[in-house]
Amino acid sequence: YTTAIYGEGEMTANLDDYGWVGDLQGFEPGSGYWFVTGAAFQFEYNEPPNDVFFRIAEKPERPEYIQFTQSVNQYFYLITDAVIDDNELNTGDWVVAKCNDVVVGSRYYTHGAIIDIPIMGYVNDSQLPELKDQTAGYCEVGDVPALEVHKLNGEIVEMHFTLDENSPGSVNYQPFGHAVGKIDNNIGSPMKVSLYEAYPNPFNPSTTIKYDLNTETNVNLSIYDIRGRLVETLVNEYQNEDAGYSVIWNADSYASGMYFVKMIAGDYVDTQKLMLVK
Repeated sequence: YTTAIYGEGEMTANLDDYGWVGDLQGFEPGSGYWFVTGAAFQFEYNEPPNDVFFRIAEKPERPEYIQFTQSVNQYFYLITDAVIDDNELNTGDWVVAKCNDVVVGSRYYTHGAIIDIPIMGYVNDSQLPELKDQTAGYCEVGDVPALEVHKLNGEIVEMHFTLDENSPGSVNYQPFGHAVGKIDNNIGSPMKVSLYEAYPNPFNPSTTIKYDLNTETNVNLSIYDIRGRLVETLVNEYQNEDAGYSVIWNADSYASGMYFVKMIAGDYVDTQKLMLVK
């Protein structure tokens, strides 16, 4: 079944507790979309009658200072709750994402709504060279975007994104996908965990998984198959703050195919794909 649809700078996802939510409200002719599904499917639609017209609601125009370039690499935070000092944001506030102090995404906030904020990534020479300069400073894999709320009264408030424990994504930027969570201004000293891309990937028969911690916490690092069944637990212990944890998964006894490595460290949850090719 379809769990999410990505457009250019907007998305929608089917959440168990909310149904379909996000800024993507309809398809526009000539635009491309990505469907995230659990199985292969055939997409069909009925052509509307000639005398029926559908109009997608016009979206508020972004102020010039929070404009950004559409990238071929994009990630999304799907925000179910957004509060400042326990009060929900106001309609007309803007949620802004930055990497390296460069605006990489922004979204108009509507009171009571679940919004998505796009997070654009850097494009290198091997992708679209013409976008390289336009995306300079944009997010790269592993970056944690900085979030701000630009209020109607001109005030700018720093925000913190907390990942939902059931979210398929990560607080760290990825070039494709989304993460579900909430934002608030309780910055404090949030735990930071960096789970890096496994290398090599695809692999045969071993791959190395590296991660960093900035606090002491229990870490669970496990491998699952494509059907969500636990294959192997690599780490399940309380670990100290350290930059440089490294774990090798030897999959010599497993069949070729797609697997997932899932890391849980306190409130942090991240899942990445692994491809075993024999």
